[in-house]
Amino acid sequence: MRGLLASVIAAVIVPACLAGCGSTPTVSYPRYQFACCDAFNPQQIWHPGQTLTLSWTSASAVQTSTAQGETVTLTATLSGPYPDADTLKSGVSATRTLKATPITANDSQPGTFTSSIALPADLPAGFYNLSTANTYASGETSGATVIQVG
Repeated sequence: MRGLLASVIAAVIVPACLAGCGSTPTVSYPRYQFACCDAFNPQQIWHPGQTLTLSWTSASAVQTSTAQGETVTLTATLSGPYPDADTLKSGVSATRTLKATPITANDSQPGTFTSSIALPADLPAGFYNLSTANTYASGETSGATVIQVG
């Protein structure tokens, strides 16, 4: 009886162990998301001649089985002036638009990046919309804040 029980156990357990030992391990690769402006103070009043410096940081978001990452373009745009924040938010078109040089990154590589927007000496005072975007082939995420130039 013991011999039969040992044979049954061996017939069930040994193939199960061998099947588990022969499987290919799953490899995963991190993908990063980029966020802008954590240290930026939107309450600061900016002046013509200054430079807005915006810091982009990366954070691991997901794991994927694909080794090749996706290209992401990081952009920042300043548009205005508006007499007040309510007018800015109403959708009225801006008369001035300033853009930072776009930054190209890859979501498989972490990193920090800096965007800069030089405020011209003749920039009119008022409220401006500072918008940022992460543009991937698969879509875009964006954000915006109101700043004041005095």
